[in-house]
This record gives sequence, structure tokens and C-alpha cells, in this order.
Amino acid sequence: MKKENVKQTVKIRHPQDLITLNPDIIVRIEIYLRDYTFQFTDLNADLIIRAEGCAFPNLSRIQGSLSIDARNGDFPELTAIEGNLTLHYAAELDKLEHVGGDLKSQVDFDFKNDIDFRHRISLTKCQLKVMGQPVPGTAKTRFISIAHQDQVMDLPTDGVFNLKVTGNNITIWHKEIHGKIILTGYNTRFPNLTHVKGSLHMGSGVRENLQYGYGTYYFPQLKEVGGNLLVKRSRVDFEKLEKIHGELLHEDNFGAEVCLEFPRLRYMKRYRNSYNLVAEQLERISFYDSCYTNSVVLPKLKQIDNYVYNEKLEIDKFAKNIYFRLNQNGGLYVSKDGFMRYEPNWRNANRLKPLPLKKAISIFKLKYKTFDEFLANDVLRNWQIHEHRDFYRILLKIERLWKQVKAFRPKELMAINIFRSNPFMAELYERYVPLSFLMDNSYSAITSEEIVSVRCYSRELKDFSWQPVTFRVYELFPPQISRHQHNYVRISLEAILNKELPDGQPLYFVMWINPVNGTEEWDLVDAGHKNEALSAYASLFDVHENVIAKLTALKRINQEIFCELSEEIIPSGTKRTLSTKELVDFFVIEI
Repeated sequence: MKKENVKQTVKIRHPQDLITLNPDIIVRIEIYLRDYTFQFTDLNADLIIRAEGCAFPNLSRIQGSLSIDARNGDFPELTAIEGNLTLHYAAELDKLEHVGGDLKSQVDFDFKNDIDFRHRISLTKCQLKVMGQPVPGTAKTRFISIAHQDQVMDLPTDGVFNLKVTGNNITIWHKEIHGKIILTGYNTRFPNLTHVKGSLHMGSGVRENLQYGYGTYYFPQLKEVGGNLLVKRSRVDFEKLEKIHGELLHEDNFGAEVCLEFPRLRYMKRYRNSYNLVAEQLERISFYDSCYTNSVVLPKLKQIDNYVYNEKLEIDKFAKNIYFRLNQNGGLYVSKDGFMRYEPNWRNANRLKPLPLKKAISIFKLKYKTFDEFLANDVLRNWQIHEHRDFYRILLKIERLWKQVKAFRPKELMAINIFRSNPFMAELYERYVPLSFLMDNSYSAITSEEIVSVRCYSRELKDFSWQPVTFRVYELFPPQISRHQHNYVRISLEAILNKELPDGQPLYFVMWINPVNGTEEWDLVDAGHKNEALSAYASLFDVHENVIAKLTALKRINQEIFCELSEEIIPSGTKRTLSTKELVDFFVIEI
């Protein structure tokens, strides 16, 4: 049986806390113990330094990430960090030779050894050097615009700059450029360039130039692009390109699979284009949205980390995690990890984190008491069903978790700060969170309640019966935006009602309870009806005068009014709301 690695955080505040470390579990270690010498030699963990004067005289390797958030950190023997390195303060890292992940820094720093940074570098108001030489993203990294060939001689020889070429027929002789490249002219050549540490964007901007061979670029030696690769209205061959650490984008190209050739490409991070993909040596893609792709030629593909499923392609067997689209017109997806709201044109799509299945189920259970009810009324009606084993495994996993997970309570849900980080949350509130859930707080009060007999129609018996129905009007004061602890009550209301709420004004809702299944129906009403519950509900029925005269029955489903008439007529004349007597006479509930 495969052992699951659980990320566990261990906080070291006292020397005794070191005894609790379990080497068999991948951990995140946070150090709060000041001026202490630690005897680690090899750490299979993320290490976060939150205290001053921490010394690690024997530590040579960190399998996870390192974040230095305090002064006077000492790592005299550290040679390798497999994850990310974050520098909020300087530290002794004289022997560091390898950083496997991203580098982030807010402090000036000079690495003593020749570290080859192949991943993202993010610097904030600081300068970073390797053996005295600046690296990409430092204060010296600037945009230099080239319009004529004679300007090329003035480019810095170290390659630390961002380059924009606006002229035509220009040749750049650099072997490496530690920055971004933007090409807007045509016939630009880079005969020696092997590495671009930033993004590479090219496009002539003139569609007609393609038929004359313009918008053409030459990179005969290019092997690696550190950021995104954008090719727009251009022709270019990448004969030796092996890695794209960002996203491959090609737009407005005529026959893109001919205009773009990747005979040696082995890895790219993201691909979300609608064009067919041809890369005969490609082995791995981190994120691949294939929804609009008709065919691919990827004979050596071995792994896709995150794959948006396309039934036309037969590459799902290489995917570690498959996202299935749930609705045709929206961007709702589900995988074994959770739900995600995503659109292919979103720039930050790769940074979106899925909402875990357990949290989503805790919200689903606010509307559906059982999994069978959820399956029948939501999944089978609203979801796009995929005939795929992993899709059915997800449903089985939801069914299994349904028995383990409890529905959210108001305070629990309001405490979850995930509206900003996950756009799917607003959609969940609108679809699954009943207004009664939000009324369970000190901001609401009942202003009116009436119980009347209403006709109920049974589909099974095909007969009418009279049942007592309770109508109530609730008064709710939306929390002010400035009151941070209650912001999410307000956000929840705005998501459900799909409108921005005014400050300092109460809202009034009419609610009635279905006498058969106990479900609650909520609607927003005017303040003038706050003291008359039945009149408040009658105000929701806005009907033509000539239709009211022919009414025999009416009902309201999802804010739509359905009328049964004694004879067929065309609605005409003015509209008015029903009186309470007309509501009682004609209102029907189907059970």
C-alpha cells in the first residue's frame, strides 16, 4: 500500500521541540529559537528561519525550500537547496552551489560560487550578484530598445538587460541574455543565443507581412527559455530548443504547426492554445489545457502534471491529475484534488489553487442532505458527465467523503478567507448556500409572520390538497465593509443576490417553507412590506391585468412566474402585483 506524504508543520520554540521531529514525515520546520546552534546535516523538509542568530554548522543539503526571515543566519557548509530560496535577510551561504527552485530576495546579496539559476528570479528593490556579477532581475536589468544595427554595439556584454527590438534586419550576437526579449520588427537574427533567462515575445504586428516571409526570426542555437514564449503573426524555427519554463503561446499564425517546429523540445511548463501541438521529443508538460485541440503529435510524451481533459485526444494516460470540465458555458472543473474555476484566457490560471473536495462538500451539504440527493438534483442535471474512469472515481470519492464531512456552520464558513484566492467560492455561494444560513446571526430579525392555507398539487396522486404554509419577513442589516470580521457575511449576500449592497440600509427578505419537504424559498422585497408577510410575497407576482382576470392557478419557480389560464390570451395592458386574496386563491405548490 502506497504511503501518503502528509505535510506537517513543526514549530521549534525550545530545544525540547527538536525531539518531536519525525524523519519519516515530510515536514515544514519553523525556527523561533534564538541564538541556537542546530546539528542537522541533511534536512528532508522546508526550513523557515524566524529567529535571529540561528547557526547550522553541519547542514550541507536541504531537500525542501529555505526561507531566511531573520538576521544573522549561518549556513557555512550548505551546498544545495532542492526547493526555493527566499531571502528577507542576508545570511552566510558561502558554499551554496545549487538552488533547484525559484529565488526570491528583498536584500542585496552576492553568492560566492557560480550558481546557475534556471528558474524564476523575483527581486524587490535589491541587487543580486554571483561572484560579483549581476544576475537577471537586479537593478541593472533594464529595457534597451534597438531600432538600428549600429545600436547593437552598445549592448552590455554581460547580457544583463531586457531587450526590445523595434527595427528590421537586425542581428544580435549575444550567447545569453539575462532578461526579457520583445521583438516587433521582422527578420531579426540571434545566431549565437543559447539561453534567455526571461520571456521571449515576438510578433511583427502586421498580418500581411507573413505572405512575404516577413515577421521571421532566427534562433538556430536557442536551447532554453526561462519564461513564456509568445509567437504572434510570425514564422520561426526552434531547431535546438529543449525547455520552456513558462507558457508556449502562439497567436494569429497561419498553419501554426508548420510555422512553429519543435524537433528537440523536451519540456514546457504550460500549453493552453487551440492549435494542434507537434513536438516529437516532448516528454513532460506541467499544465496542458487541451479542450480546444483537435490533434497532437507527441510520440515521446511521458508525463502531464495537470491535464484539462479532451476526449478527442488519447494522452490522458500520461496525466497525474486530470481536470474535467463540468459545464459547457462556464469554467468549472473538478479533479481528484478539488474544484477549480478557470478560463483559458486567464493570465493567472496556473496560480489558481483548487478548492479541496472536503470544503466543497461542506458547502454542498448546506443544500443537499444526502449524496443521492446531490447526485440526482445537481450532478446529473447540471454537470457534464465524462465517460472516464477517473471521473467516476472522483464521484465515488465525493460519496465516500460525504459521510465523513459535516456541513459548515455560519461562523466556520465566514472565517474562511478564500473568496479572493478562489473565484469558485462566489459561484458556490450563489448556487448552494441558502439565505437562511446567513440569517443565523445577530444582524437579522423577524418583522412579520403569517400562516395561511395554500393549495398543493401532488403529481403522484394527481390531486389537490390544502396545507398550512408559513410566510415570514426578515430584516437584515448587512455588515459594514470596514468591520473586517464580518466582511464575508456581506460578500456572501452579494454573491447570492448578485448585486452590490448599500451601506447603512437594512434588507428585507420574504421566506416561506414548503410544507412537504421543508425547503425554504427566499426573495428580496421592498421595505414597504416588512410588516405584512403575505403581502410581501404577493408583491413578487407582477402580472398583466388581462391575465389576472383569466387566472386559475399560478406558481413561481426560480423567479419565473407560470400562469394557468381559463382560456388562451395574449398578455396586454398594464402590470400590477397580486393582492393577498388573489395570491391565496391562485397560488399552487407542486409536491
